[in-house]
Amino acid sequence: MDNNNTNNNTATGTTAEGTVKETQTGTATGTENNDAEGTVTMSKADYDKAIQAAEDRVRTKYSKDIKALEKKVAELTPVQKTEAELAIEQRLAELERKEQEADAKAKTLNLKTVLQAHSLDADIADYLKTDVDADAFSSAIEKVVATRLAASGYKPTGHQANQPITQAEFDKMSYDQKVELYNRDREMWKRLKH
Repeated sequence: MDNNNTNNNTATGTTAEGTVKETQTGTATGTENNDAEGTVTMSKADYDKAIQAAEDRVRTKYSKDIKALEKKVAELTPVQKTEAELAIEQRLAELERKEQEADAKAKTLNLKTVLQAHSLDADIADYLKTDVDADAFSSAIEKVVATRLAASGYKPTGHQANQPITQAEFDKMSYDQKVELYNRDREMWKRLKH
């Protein structure tokens, strides 16, 4: 059986003179091949410089990335407005508010006019939306009033429209018809009785 070990480790050791010996081993077949494997021998100062250089490269890379991101954040952050810009925005907001108030007053006045044209009290306009259909509202009010009057109001029975009765017609009436006229319209009965 073949005993092949693959070892990709780096071993570092310090010698008596203060130098660092770095050994890198790759695929080995039971024996170490130092020449082919790239054994690097350097002093501790050189080793520290190499580590420092690698750290500097990483730090520089991240520094550039941070600066690019900060620049992008600065681009996306809103710029402080000047006092003149703030004053203009405030004036525009005030003008828009006044325009909305004027529109609302004009609509309310128009609604009051339409309600008065439909024989409704104009003060109702304060309780209605300005885009209400006045014709439909008027007919709905009339229906409600008619329904309530029909349910609880007085309805005279047998009432006919005031039709003028001549003296000749009164003279031809029977006693019962004259009593009915007396009960229904006393003024007319008094006028015709004489």
